[in-house]
Amino acid sequence: MATRFEILLLHDDAQYARQAAEAAFSELDRLEQTLSRYIETSDITRINRLKPGEQSRIGLDVFACLKECLELYVETEGAFDVGIGELITAWKSATPDEETINCILKNGGIQNIQLHADPPAVSRSENSITIDLGGYGKGYALDRMAEILREWDVECALLHGGMSTALALESPPNETGWPITISHPVSQKNIKTLHLSNAAFSGSGLQKGPHIIDPRTGQPADHPIAAWVLTKRAARADARSTSFMMMNPDEINAWIQNHTDEQGATLDADNQLLWFPTTDQSA
Repeated sequence: MATRFEILLLHDDAQYARQAAEAAFSELDRLEQTLSRYIETSDITRINRLKPGEQSRIGLDVFACLKECLELYVETEGAFDVGIGELITAWKSATPDEETINCILKNGGIQNIQLHADPPAVSRSENSITIDLGGYGKGYALDRMAEILREWDVECALLHGGMSTALALESPPNETGWPITISHPVSQKNIKTLHLSNAAFSGSGLQKGPHIIDPRTGQPADHPIAAWVLTKRAARADARSTSFMMMNPDEINAWIQNHTDEQGATLDADNQLLWFPTTDQSA
């Protein structure tokens, strides 16, 4: 997934712990083969090659991912959309013209795919859809890796992908949680330390330049410069931090008020850190 994954875990038997970690990494490798749009044989690549009206069988993991991504698209009123991979590609190569942007926004988008449950399959109604799970797949992989660790009876662990999305199981002994730092996306200065236990945390930012595209406008996100989300599952944290990059404070606060199991924070260009709910909270 073009990033580094790590697992920190505590267990009485070092060899057993190593085997459990290897099983989790094997699951990561398996998921990469089906979720990446850059692998020729993946389910996502086959979906992106479908013509309108064609249908393709897909695995249960891809079905689960697309189902939740469709739900998040609706919940965020289009601020989170994994169907605009073509637009992301266009911005990577040059600044696309307005006609190209409007065409992709009109005909692309995950809302133009249809899921079929039995057997798991997908079809599409437009040509401009290119599925890219970059804002969701990493978190989904962490969730699945954590399930593997629990199957091995490993309960005390911290997993992360690319240092931007982390998932904590039980806390180390005599600790309130695994320490996670929120850092400034440019200066890397430590802003705050959280302690995670049975929770997920994810951050998105503009430190790599305008690489996050707003699905509602087709333009690169420019506010805030960073966003963070604390919730129960890594896939949802990954998606939420991405969508918060496209939402204004009122939209974010309204979301948090309706999702009491989530907390969030944003950093604006003036280095003002705003927490949601508005009172400062930590895990």
